[in-house]
Amino acid sequence: MKPSEQTILENQELQQINEEEEGFQEGGYGWVIVAVSFLCNFVIDGIAYSFGVLLPELQKDFNAGNGSIALVGSVLAGTYLLTGPLSAAACNRFGTRTTCCTGAAISGLAFLSSRFCTTLPPLVISYGVFGGFGLGLMYVPAVVSVGQYFNKHLSLATGICVCGSGVGTFAFAPLQSVLVQAYGWRGCNMIVACFCFACIALGLLMIPNEKGRATVQEENKSFNWKILTNPRFLLYCLGNIPTVMATYAVFTYLPALAISEGLNADKASYLIACIGMVNTIGRVLSGFLADLPQISPLILTMIAMLLAGAMPVIFLFCGTYTQFLMISAGFGLFLSAVPTATSAVVVTLIGNQNLNSGFGILTFVRGIAALIGPPMAGFIADHTGNHEYTFIASSGQIASSGVIVGIVFLFHKYIKDVRVLHIQVYKVHQRCT
Repeated sequence: MKPSEQTILENQELQQINEEEEGFQEGGYGWVIVAVSFLCNFVIDGIAYSFGVLLPELQKDFNAGNGSIALVGSVLAGTYLLTGPLSAAACNRFGTRTTCCTGAAISGLAFLSSRFCTTLPPLVISYGVFGGFGLGLMYVPAVVSVGQYFNKHLSLATGICVCGSGVGTFAFAPLQSVLVQAYGWRGCNMIVACFCFACIALGLLMIPNEKGRATVQEENKSFNWKILTNPRFLLYCLGNIPTVMATYAVFTYLPALAISEGLNADKASYLIACIGMVNTIGRVLSGFLADLPQISPLILTMIAMLLAGAMPVIFLFCGTYTQFLMISAGFGLFLSAVPTATSAVVVTLIGNQNLNSGFGILTFVRGIAALIGPPMAGFIADHTGNHEYTFIASSGQIASSGVIVGIVFLFHKYIKDVRVLHIQVYKVHQRCT
């Protein structure tokens, strides 16, 4: 038998094995996992995306500019995403429960200790580095654990669990605004630490699924770096960088932009809450759409990025609270499909057996972008005296990501079509011989 024919037979056998392994019953305790993951994401992104609310108070307390203070929030967001590969490896080695509980304890202690900081460097280390590291250990288990219980409805289940991010953003922005006014940013961080400690109990509920997917579990015992040789996955990771840079920049500086247009601090914080609320609805909807067999998660992601890319620049033309709310809602809605479809995209490009490793690497790449985005935007604002260029650049970045994901889709479709053609040719050859 020719080597090419042997490869085709091996692919057919592997496909049959995967179909058999995917026959396990979905749901059950998996819905508890969805609820637990929802609450963990509620805390994680509620903290990360609401840093802009603390920005004015921190500037006054430390007498620092936009770029310097934004570094604190970007280090937190960047570190928690950069921790992705380590968190994924920990999930593979120690399980999601141990990893999540450890992260919750570390982040809680980090935010608790940040209240004692009197200069900026210790705040960057405690709040940014250790706080972000703890959240990062929580984040990957709060997403990939759902994949142990769902296959056909993976995107919907993932969409529901990552809705915690939108609800957290909706709840934490006004909550932290009230807490800062009542207790200052130091007292606010003490209460935030309590939310992290509560996630230890949530992590204990992440009981792994022992049924089915023996091959997947075997593959996930070690961290698979071979996926870095997949050009489609690498290109998809590259396409995530501009979007994440822009997203964190918008979340960080939208309140400041709104205040510069005459809105008070409370209304400005509710813009972040509006994005989170509509983003929550959008994640359930996009999760449902991504699970439809006729809709590619790559196409859904591409369209979402292109539409979301138009929103930041439109903020510059807003003059009233209503206008800011409407564009915030649009931004939250269109952006919702990006995190919701992530697991489905990773599975599409590199297979379910590589979901943990792939998600960890992708999270690391997003962390680099989150680390760079807000400080860069802040320094631009400091040198130009306004935030206009920040929001113009954000629109261009998100739209460029949509173009890159579109290229990934075409590349993936071409390879898939070639494989199908090879199988058809092989079947014809078998019948003729």
